[in-house]
Amino acid sequence: MSKRALAALLLHNEVNLFLRGIIPTLGFKTSIVPYARQSRAAGKTDFAYSEALRNTAIVWNETTLDRWLAGPATFVPGTKMAFVGLREPRDRDDLIAFLRARTSGK
Repeated sequence: MSKRALAALLLHNEVNLFLRGIIPTLGFKTSIVPYARQSRAAGKTDFAYSEALRNTAIVWNETTLDRWLAGPATFVPGTKMAFVGLREPRDRDDLIAFLRARTSGK
């Protein structure tokens, strides 16, 4: 970010400076940086996931994500996930479509 853009951003008096749209609102150009993330196995990270999730062989894709969103405790018994799931298939489809759009650079 240029010094000029940073100065304008600091003058904006916004609590969440990284809100999408702030930079264009200030009159600066933005661009999309395409990023293709490689698949990774569930529970393979530095985050303290439950032992149940760490010990799965799940690879995240739209099918496994749909099953997880429908009910994490059913999909991976023993998980500590407090989220009870999205009961409606349409809600899961909408969330997955949103994530697909956000991660495809579109």
